[in-house]
Amino acid sequence: MGYSPRKWGEMTSVRKLPSLLTSILAILIFGIAAMGLVLVYEWYENHFPSVTYRYRMTVFVDTPAGLKTGFSVQEASASTSDIELLPGMTNYQASQRGEAVAVDIAPNQTLFVLLDGSGGSAEGTLQPEKPFDGYQAVNYRRNFEALKATKGAAVMPKALYPRMVRFRDIRDPKTVELVDPAHLEASFGKGVKLKSITVEVTDDAMTTGIGQRLWWIGNVYQYLDSSFHPHGIPVGDFRGLFTTEIHRES
Repeated sequence: MGYSPRKWGEMTSVRKLPSLLTSILAILIFGIAAMGLVLVYEWYENHFPSVTYRYRMTVFVDTPAGLKTGFSVQEASASTSDIELLPGMTNYQASQRGEAVAVDIAPNQTLFVLLDGSGGSAEGTLQPEKPFDGYQAVNYRRNFEALKATKGAAVMPKALYPRMVRFRDIRDPKTVELVDPAHLEASFGKGVKLKSITVEVTDDAMTTGIGQRLWWIGNVYQYLDSSFHPHGIPVGDFRGLFTTEIHRES
C-alpha cells in the first residue's frame, strides 16, 4: 500500500518537529549557560576585585655637578575579597615587579632605591588621601579603579620612601650599605641631597638592564654566606630588593 502525497508531507513535518525542538532546547541551554557565566563573572569581580598597573618612579638628587636623576617603570598588583577568613579579617594581597631605581651620583657612586615588595610606596603616593570606607570589596574596587585613572606625577611623601642603599664597591655585593635619604652627604659627599621622588601611572614597558650594572645579581647567593648581615637590609630575598625579573642561579 502506498502513501498519498498529503500523508507523506504530514509524516515529514512530524519528523522535523523533534529536530526543531532539539534545536530550540539547545539554544535555550546555551543562553542559560552564557547568562550563568556572566553572573558568575560579575559576582567574582564584585567580591574579588583586583588591579594591575604600571608606574614610573623617578628619583631626583642635587649634587655639586648638578641635578642627577634615575627612574624605573615598575608594576604593582593588588587584590582582595570581602569573604572573611575570620571575623573582621579580609584577604588583601599586593605584589610588585620590576627593578630598583639607579641614580648615578658620581663615577663609581650609585644610589639604589630598592623595591618594597608590594608597591605600597607608589600606591600611597598616588592616593594620599584615600578615605577609609571599610574593608568591603566594593570599596577596594572603587579605589583600584581610581588608582589606575590617576593622571600626572605625584611627589612621594618622605614617610613612604623605599629603602635606599649603595655599594662601596659595586663589583662586590657584600659591600652594600644602607643610605639615609635625609643625609645623602654621609654616603656620597658634601652637597649631595635627595630632592624628591615622583610617581606617575604609565603604560610604558617595565624597565630592564640592572643586570648590566650588577653583573652578579643573577647568581648573587653564590657570593654571600651566613656572615652576611648588612645593617638595616633584609637578606632573605636580597636579589628581590633589586629585581624580580632575573632568576638565574646555576
